Amino acid sequence: MEQFRIQLEFGYLTLWLSLSLYCILSFLFSIVKLFQTHWVDTY
Repeated sequence: MEQFRIQLEFGYLTLWLSLSLYCILSFLFSIVKLFQTHWVDTY
C-alpha cells in the first residue's frame, strides 16, 4: 500500500511539473509573439 501511495504522489508531481512547464512555455511564446508583432509594427 505504501508503494502505491508513493507512486500516486510521484504521478501527481509529474503531472504538476508538466502543467507548470506547459504554462511557462506558452507564456514565453506569447511574450515572444507580442515582441515580434511590436517590432514588425515599429519598423
